[in-house]
Amino acid sequence: MNTDFEYIVPWNGANDTGRDVRLKLERNFQKIANDLWELVENDNDLLDLINQRLSKVDDDTAAGLITFLKGIITDSIRSRQYTSGALGAGFAAYINNSGRSVAEVDELIVRVKAIFHELVIEILSHVGGEVILSPASMKCIRVEEQEDTYRCYFKSTDGDTTINNEFVLHDQARCQTFNIKPGVHENVSNRFYWRLVTGIGDDYIDLSKTDCYDNSDIPKAGDDIVQLGNRDPEQEERQNAIILSSYGPDAPSIKQYMYIDHYTLEGKECTVVSPHGNVFTGDFILKTGINIATQLQVLENLIKTEIQNIEYIINDADNYLTNASFTADLDNWITGSSVSVYEDNSSLLTVNERLYTANESFVGLASYNGKYMLRIKNGFIKQLASVIKDPSNIGVFYVSFKYYCTEAGTLSCGFKNQELYNEIEITENRTPKIHEFSGVWDGTRDFILEFSGEIYVSLVSLTNKPLDDFKVEINSKFEQMADSIKACVTSINNLTNTVKESGFQTTADGTKIYAWYVDGDGKKKLSLFNVTPDGIFLDSSFINVKGVVNFESFTPEFQAAFELYFSNASMTAKDDIARQLGYTNYAQLVENAAASGNTLIVGGYLNTKLIDVATLLAGNIVSEMINTNGINIADRFIFNKDSKVVTLGNLKILESGALAGGNAVFDDVERFIFDSSKPITEANFENFIIDRIAQMTTIILGLAPGMLVTQDKNYPVYLPDIKDLNERGLSLFGFRLTIIASGKWRITNTEYDIGFKYSIQCRTENRYEGTDFDSRTYIRDNNFGVMNEIKMAKGDILELYYYNGDYYLLNQRN
Repeated sequence: MNTDFEYIVPWNGANDTGRDVRLKLERNFQKIANDLWELVENDNDLLDLINQRLSKVDDDTAAGLITFLKGIITDSIRSRQYTSGALGAGFAAYINNSGRSVAEVDELIVRVKAIFHELVIEILSHVGGEVILSPASMKCIRVEEQEDTYRCYFKSTDGDTTINNEFVLHDQARCQTFNIKPGVHENVSNRFYWRLVTGIGDDYIDLSKTDCYDNSDIPKAGDDIVQLGNRDPEQEERQNAIILSSYGPDAPSIKQYMYIDHYTLEGKECTVVSPHGNVFTGDFILKTGINIATQLQVLENLIKTEIQNIEYIINDADNYLTNASFTADLDNWITGSSVSVYEDNSSLLTVNERLYTANESFVGLASYNGKYMLRIKNGFIKQLASVIKDPSNIGVFYVSFKYYCTEAGTLSCGFKNQELYNEIEITENRTPKIHEFSGVWDGTRDFILEFSGEIYVSLVSLTNKPLDDFKVEINSKFEQMADSIKACVTSINNLTNTVKESGFQTTADGTKIYAWYVDGDGKKKLSLFNVTPDGIFLDSSFINVKGVVNFESFTPEFQAAFELYFSNASMTAKDDIARQLGYTNYAQLVENAAASGNTLIVGGYLNTKLIDVATLLAGNIVSEMINTNGINIADRFIFNKDSKVVTLGNLKILESGALAGGNAVFDDVERFIFDSSKPITEANFENFIIDRIAQMTTIILGLAPGMLVTQDKNYPVYLPDIKDLNERGLSLFGFRLTIIASGKWRITNTEYDIGFKYSIQCRTENRYEGTDFDSRTYIRDNNFGVMNEIKMAKGDILELYYYNGDYYLLNQRN
């Protein structure tokens, strides 16, 4: 760094003029800038120097061996994987809560002398120390040394009671005890062994000499032997244990262990109940088998729970491999054993036209943790290049899969002799792990997955994107403090580049419920529902209300606003509608909307596909099309429910005509048509007019073509009475009726005379018998006299006008 700066003497009329001062400042600042750039360029060197020094204030890790020449002073030294207890792991030397120093180790070797002021002898099966609850235990009464095993006998019967041998093959038998009497100071050694059960009998078990924990002792008579673990993966139910401790560094404690399949308890603790620290793992959190991280933290005035679920969603369209989920079959895959036997000509040895493989190999589908997966034991699975989908471009590709390893081994995966190929050592694991690697692939060669141990695999994927791009992460959080409760669920979808979250927050001041969404373009949507003592506030870009909305009461201000918005509607119409709904008037309807289950919407904007209400009252409706069974607009325009009557002012439109004021308006003309298949004597004119009065006012009496038209006969034709008109909705209206008696009928070029005669008359009987009503109608002449009948023959015309139960004679032409 250059620190040779130029000195500046304030201008006093000597050498340093104002210009000289500016130039010196410019040069000095340039030197400072150069020095700063030099510091930036040497930044990596500074970071390297910092990384090479251990911190005095922060947690740090030394990559190499550290030697302390003058010693070290500390209250605690622990190994990384230390767990306390007789079945713990690692070592520790520390000061406990009572101020006493404690050392926990697996083996203690004293070369010269050990002095104990007090020696506590602890036996694993002793209730006063620790108790192991496991599938089997025994008290050894004698030991016979075999060629490869130690045969340990137990007392199977006392003459009255016979006990079964609870041990099975592949069990792991453990003995641990101190065999020193209190007060003895010399030749102290810890007695311990942990060996594999290789044989069983009615009253003995065989313990392996070679398959055992390092430096295991030789079994002796008097040993308390307990089952602790099992080597067979098909007998996971025998890989569990519970240890109860009433004495020891972490006592009192209850510990649960799972998947004990080797001579170690490291990582096998699933539950610990102890004042010194608790661990809980089980279905009450989330069932294992998917990638889940769960944390429960309980502090003073705070309960906080966080659960994270990460899934990778890879569809068949994204995967270049075919049938790679391994849930149904192994179509499009070739399986084989990694253990092969060769003849002298270096060809594969076959038996019955099949490749010969060792009995300890297996490749196929198998159930693991209740789920079908691909199981490979000393074997391989391969997909031919002809089956793999062709990539559009050559480039970097990614291979990934989730696995459980039950027996350690070497994994080889990918395309041999290409960059996209990976070989690694995999150790045993009971929780799912994901393996991913990448490399350049040119779209050729066969894909292979080979393992020398035992592994369970699900969904092998070959994609052109990293696994993280297919990740869907869901987090849920719950936090309870003395003054608030918070909860939320967040979803991060890398497939769609979206983020969603919803939750609530409750305090004494109110409750907020929210939901927000961010799409791939960064656009955000938010809905908020806020309940406070001052009111309820709803903020959203879209509100969809379904069902019945009830309001318990309305303030006077609300009622005034409601009236203002609907001032365009007739108050008379409002009151009429309110009375139809069971209220005295419209004001009572507004006041009691909640009690009747009605919904009142005032102001704002309503956007919906369907409004399903009993009554819709609006000041103005604008619509391109209205589909309805009935309409009543201020009692001026009425369209009834059966679609047969429309009322518009004084005009009533019926199914077959119209009524203008008190007069019927029809424009149809009807001819009497007699059924030609019947004898002419059966011609019936009686109900002809009655049946057609609602359809026309001009009626021609005649016969259809082909009829016999010369017969001279008088036929009665009855006019509709009050009952007939009432049934057709015409009794209260007046209408004109014209009847014409046809004289001729033309068939081709021939005309025929009609010899029929007609008697126009009214019914004489009262068809409303037993009531106060009278159905009888009358034909009135010019003097209001009653005419019993009016006779008509061919060519006659009769004009009548009906009103209020009487037919008035207007004109008769004979």
